[in-house]
Amino acid sequence: MGKADYFEKGDWNARCSMCGAKFKASQLVRNWQGKWRCPDCNEPRQPQDFVRGVQDVQTPAWVQPDEDINLTVCTYNGCSAIPGWAVPGCMIPGRTAVQPVWGLFGMEFTAAVDSLTSGTLSEPILFLIGTYKTTFGDGEIRQVTYDGINASWYPALGTSPNGITSCYTNIGTY
Repeated sequence: MGKADYFEKGDWNARCSMCGAKFKASQLVRNWQGKWRCPDCNEPRQPQDFVRGVQDVQTPAWVQPDEDINLTVCTYNGCSAIPGWAVPGCMIPGRTAVQPVWGLFGMEFTAAVDSLTSGTLSEPILFLIGTYKTTFGDGEIRQVTYDGINASWYPALGTSPNGITSCYTNIGTY
C-alpha cells in the first residue's frame, strides 16, 4: 500500500503529471499549463511571459507646413552690375560678366598631340575656362581641362597615321 491508498470521503487517487507519484486529488495543484502536479513538481510560470512592450510612438508632437525659402546665391555673373544678371546684395561695382556660351567648338592644336596628355591650342578659346567632355581625332572622348590656350587630359592619346591635331567640345549653356 502506498501513502495515498486510504479512504477519504469525496477524494480520489490521482498521479502527478510530472513525476507520476500517487497522491490524493486534493493534494495536487493545477499548474499554468492546465496539468495537475504535486507541490514538489509544480513550477511557476516564467515572469518574462507577462512582459509587454512599450509602444514606441514616433509621431512628432507638432508639425508645420513647408514654406518657400528664398536663398540668394552669389554667382560670378551675379556679382556684376549688369541688369538682369546682378543679384541684390552680391553686386560688385565695375565687375564684368562672362557671356554664357553653348554649342559645338572645334579646336586646332599648334602641333600633333599623339601619345600626349596636354597640348597648346592654335588660338585662345572664348568659352568659360573649365573641364569639358571633348572628342579627339582618334575618336576617343576624354575629360579635358581648358585654361584659355592650353589643354590637358588623361589618359594619353593614341596615335594616328595622320597625327591628332584637332578636337571638338560640345558645351551646354553655362
